[in-house]
Amino acid sequence: MFKNTLAAAALATAALTGGAQAGVQQTYECETTNSARYGWISDKFYFIYDAEAKRGWVYDGMVASQQKDAREVAFEVRSDTSYKFKWTMENLKGRDGSVDATYNATLFTARNRFSINGHLHGWGNQLAGGGTCKKMR
Repeated sequence: MFKNTLAAAALATAALTGGAQAGVQQTYECETTNSARYGWISDKFYFIYDAEAKRGWVYDGMVASQQKDAREVAFEVRSDTSYKFKWTMENLKGRDGSVDATYNATLFTARNRFSINGHLHGWGNQLAGGGTCKKMR
């Protein structure tokens, strides 16, 4: 979905410059390797978090369609190596008009993997996918 990975990474991490100063921000670049056939899960995600401050951000093609910076999302530290991100995207462009979608993603840092599921509001489609990740900083 991104034509220039470095530019996308710069946008994702630049969004946090001057952000939370309480802890250390970690950024993971993740490639989707399996997903539902419906197309509502991006090919690439950036998960950014500050575990100490309990803040998280997500950047992907859906976020990029609506804003230039990473989106701050609900964030939960599940363990020292597992982090949960939850967000809702509103007014996404679909072939039948606009739709809202809620996503839940879990980043597993010890395994360099992530899983994601979602739901399109007003539709029966359950979205699911996952892939591999690498730590950027």
